[in-house]
Amino acid sequence: MAALTAATIIGAVGLAASVAGTATAVVGQQKAAGASRRSEKLRSQQMSLEASRKRREQIRQMLISQGLISNNAANAGVGQQSSGVIGGSQAVGSNTAFNATGVDQSESIGAGIFDANADIASAGATTSLGQGISSFGSNLTANSKAGGRVVDSLFSLA
Repeated sequence: MAALTAATIIGAVGLAASVAGTATAVVGQQKAAGASRRSEKLRSQQMSLEASRKRREQIRQMLISQGLISNNAANAGVGQQSSGVIGGSQAVGSNTAFNATGVDQSESIGAGIFDANADIASAGATTSLGQGISSFGSNLTANSKAGGRVVDSLFSLA
């Protein structure tokens, strides 16, 4: 009877350790997924801030270039309404608009990447939960004889 009691205790301890390990792994994966989502959100905010700064810098450069065109025209004695001044200013404006579109496209693609990375983190937590449940089920099946002895011994004592 002592061997049965030892086997019962070992089986119960093994099953409890399996449950505790699985639960700990699942909780850890969920925390990691949450941290990853927060990290991606912060990186996305950083990207948006950088894109905004690039847009402002392009506008500053456009204003500087248009000012230089106007200044050079005045120094050369050319009127501000001349086709060269107007064409030059428009070219600078078009170039700035083209560059701003590139920043917008990059920002949009980056946001998609950050969203995908957050989805990957969430999927990893779900996968971990599934693996934990599967591991628990496997351990329960493998220890079913010992678990049965635990149940039998608990109810036979009553």
